[in-house]
Amino acid sequence: GAFPKAPLAGFGAEPQEVSPWRGLGQSPKNPTERLIFMANYRRGRINDEVKKEMASILRDVKDPRVRDAFISVTAAEVTPDLKYAKIYYSHLRGDAKEVARGLKSSSGFIRHMLAERMNLRITPELTFITDDSIAHGAHISSLINNLTYADNDEPGETDDSTTGTKDGQDE
Repeated sequence: GAFPKAPLAGFGAEPQEVSPWRGLGQSPKNPTERLIFMANYRRGRINDEVKKEMASILRDVKDPRVRDAFISVTAAEVTPDLKYAKIYYSHLRGDAKEVARGLKSSSGFIRHMLAERMNLRITPELTFITDDSIAHGAHISSLINNLTYADNDEPGETDDSTTGTKDGQDE
């Protein structure tokens, strides 16, 4: 064939042709595959752009519950029809409920600013979801940093106090 051969997948497997379109950010030749690829590729780009714009817009919100909370947008997920978007965020300061209320009350302004900055046919309706992954990662990191390692001189050495029976008497 015209395409290079892929490595063998297993014993007795025939090498398959590898399309040069794979992994290069370009679309495949099959028309139905191309539509699926392009739709997912476009959605991924829109998700990234919404995330970037949301991070910028949240700095301009005047609501003190949002402005003072130091909010980070961790992800944005837009539906295929672009009608709805889930915005995942984390915050460093403030009460979680108050931050959520502040975001909900300013969602109209945020959506308006998103419509001005992005050239989409439909501006998605925004839903804000708390993402605790940053706090969880910081907690795991602190647990790892606080570990202490015992240095044993001999690898087979054990503590005799844990092998005894009740009241320290052997039967």
